[in-house]
Amino acid sequence: MLKKHLLPLVLSLLPLGSFAVTIEPATPVTSQGTTHPYLRSEVYPRWSEYTPQTLRAEKERVIADAKEQLAKISNLSIEETCWENTFGAFDKAVTPIEYLGGVLSTLSTMGLNDEYETIFVECVKEYVELFHDEKLWHVLKSSAEQPWVKDLSPERQCAVKQLCKIFKQQGAHLSASGRERAVQIAAIITELSFQYEQNIRAANEAAQWHYIGKPSLLSGIPSSVLRRARSNAKSAGVKGYIFCYTDGTLYDAMTLCRTEEMRKSAWEVWAAINSPYMQENEQILAQFLAILHEWATLNGTSSYADFTTQDRMLPTGAAALSFVDDLMHRIKPAFDAEVAEMLRLYNAATHKQVQTLPPWDLPYAQRLYKEAHPLTTSNEVSDCFSRENTLQAVFSLYGTLCGVGFSERVTYCATSETIAPAPDVVEVWHPSVRCFDVYDKQSSELLGILYLDLFSRPNKRQGAWVNFLRPAVSEADGKNNPPPIVVANFNFNPENSHSLSHWEVESLFHEMGHAMHDILGKACITYLSAPYVENDFIEFPSTLSTYWAMHPVVLAACTYQSEDELPVPTLPFVEFCRGKHKVYAMDLMASLRDARLDIEMHLFYEQKFKGRNLHEVAYAVLQPWEAPLTSMTPCFVLKIPHCVSNNYACGIYSYIWSDVLAADVFSRFEEYGVLNPQIGGEYRRTILEKGATMPAADMLRLFLGRAPRIEPYLKYKGITPAVDKQ
Repeated sequence: MLKKHLLPLVLSLLPLGSFAVTIEPATPVTSQGTTHPYLRSEVYPRWSEYTPQTLRAEKERVIADAKEQLAKISNLSIEETCWENTFGAFDKAVTPIEYLGGVLSTLSTMGLNDEYETIFVECVKEYVELFHDEKLWHVLKSSAEQPWVKDLSPERQCAVKQLCKIFKQQGAHLSASGRERAVQIAAIITELSFQYEQNIRAANEAAQWHYIGKPSLLSGIPSSVLRRARSNAKSAGVKGYIFCYTDGTLYDAMTLCRTEEMRKSAWEVWAAINSPYMQENEQILAQFLAILHEWATLNGTSSYADFTTQDRMLPTGAAALSFVDDLMHRIKPAFDAEVAEMLRLYNAATHKQVQTLPPWDLPYAQRLYKEAHPLTTSNEVSDCFSRENTLQAVFSLYGTLCGVGFSERVTYCATSETIAPAPDVVEVWHPSVRCFDVYDKQSSELLGILYLDLFSRPNKRQGAWVNFLRPAVSEADGKNNPPPIVVANFNFNPENSHSLSHWEVESLFHEMGHAMHDILGKACITYLSAPYVENDFIEFPSTLSTYWAMHPVVLAACTYQSEDELPVPTLPFVEFCRGKHKVYAMDLMASLRDARLDIEMHLFYEQKFKGRNLHEVAYAVLQPWEAPLTSMTPCFVLKIPHCVSNNYACGIYSYIWSDVLAADVFSRFEEYGVLNPQIGGEYRRTILEKGATMPAADMLRLFLGRAPRIEPYLKYKGITPAVDKQ
């Protein structure tokens, strides 16, 4: 998952190695006699300076400075405009806000102080207002039509179009009342998104099934799970067992217990039936859909789906829905075959003869099918991944393919008792955080700074993502050494455990794909850097990266090895990787159902969803693509934070779309060698370095020599598609 720079974030809010690099100390940049920590020209941020008090003051100063600089643009006559005093000046004015937004976004996810989130929301609101200056928009819009634009470089011409598009997406073209409403909408969406995610987290933490009945009714649940559940109860000071959503024991009880009554009880807790948090999320989702539809109509489009897809590879809501619908039809025969076999196994296990399942037994039946038809034929390699070897493997991958190196810096975490270390020691916000210089092997040029914050800890936001601090570029100074931050919540203690699950291996490769996309970008203008690519392309580099995490040669390098032993992809590894590529049609269909509902909620808001019961409408939309059930199930999008997300509203499909693109691109690597540096160099030049300087479809055509195809995706997933769409 990607946390964008502040400006793209605002766009979506409005529905809205041995080489060492020597860094010389630099003089802080000042404004009106005041030092700005976020504007320091040192490569490495001084995290101890970023207190809530300091950042609030800096927010006031940086917004004021930006307004002052933008006012100069607003007061220009059209005759005196040029690149430097219009679009170039705008880029320089907003860069400090981008950096401040990146700092606030990062710190607000670390559980350090709730005040960071408050300041971040304030910063977003005030930033939005900058795009509603009527005089500023008039000058920029008029400048874009001047003859001198035609003499600009292709990159600058692209930037002119991009910035004008951004202003329109922010509502600069609206009336005064429309712009005022835009600011209100931005604030509302930010608040709704935050509360929606908080409710999901709270619902998951509250999902605990306390069982105090006969142990014999828990038959089928492994003893290790029962011990954990009993320990949970003991810690809570009660008798019996407590099965929790957060530690996985609740899911185990729901899918492994042989007693249907117990499975039903566990499922009702897992599904959060009657949860006040989910009831509130249903209300939030209704508000969210309504206000995004309002924003779309303000901007002259019939639906938010059509508004937001204007900036995507699939340029309309109908096109996005058509992609999902086509893929659903292609996999429907495989899905139906799996469902039929699943029902047979369920009937055999329960001594029934049914053709429909009670909703609480669907997870149990799916487990029966997956145990009988495992995709991964070798489990002996699934728990042998080394944390350090995995990190070195992903570094080696990008070193081989893209010609970059990684050099770790000595770090320290500042506290009130800390004595300032040597000048070349890098400050971090937590002792477990690591920092690496990323450099070009051929030129020794410093390309960027990589921070890794991989460990789970109290109050840290769940999941895995990448935060970007300052923009990757600065036209005045050249490359600005972006410091992306890879964040995860791996389940190990850095003091005494060094193992990773394969899921964690994939997660690290995925997030590194985002980070390298930013670091390797060569755009010289902030809003042409990597985070500004089309929203349904932004997950492509990270998804592609995970394909190497499922390749035997690369994955073998992630395992524990003796010092003199080279990682060799043995037959078990080959089998394991072959299975990890594949998916069950029922799991892919479940993802497509979520994507379809997400699109339809926005594309057909007035026709299907406005004022209607969400669960009933969702069931009607998705029932043709479900296993046959005896009754309606709750709408599980209420537990997907992306549905009320700043970046992914009407965009859940983009993960599958990106996977389709990644499979096709990876097929070219397989054709010429998955570690072929020549093909890797082409990938770096034609896609990673381009940022948002050209349409994603053109980048892919440059690399592939043709338009993308869906067949490699279906092949990798092991699904035989339908010959014709029914």
